Amino acid sequence: MKPTRLPIVLYLLLVFASGVLVGVFSQRLYSARVAKAACETKSESYRQRYIEEMRSRLGLSNEQVVQLNAILDSVRSRYQAARAKCRPEIESIHDEQVEQTRAILTDKQQPEYQKMVDEWEQRQLKKQRQR
Repeated sequence: MKPTRLPIVLYLLLVFASGVLVGVFSQRLYSARVAKAACETKSESYRQRYIEEMRSRLGLSNEQVVQLNAILDSVRSRYQAARAKCRPEIESIHDEQVEQTRAILTDKQQPEYQKMVDEWEQRQLKKQRQR
């Protein structure tokens, strides 16, 4: 009886496919954790690098570092206030765009567009919560 090679080929393909699946799954897990960690510490790590560079290159004293931290805190709060002041105008422009888009859609397209708008808004809320 002559042994066939079909079972061997199938076994090798199965092993290869399982390796690919494990690799893809691991990459997705790794990428998700790295991206989340990067978002959470981006501004704080930038601030630490900035302060450290100012300290090393300019030779800041401890008192100057405290003053620099106060300046950075002040600028952060002013930036957030300016952003909050502009937000209503930006939202108004967005709402106008959505209404103009709705005006060109048929009755059949309206419900699907509403779903799309809702999904976009949910993503925006998630991003804002992460900040």
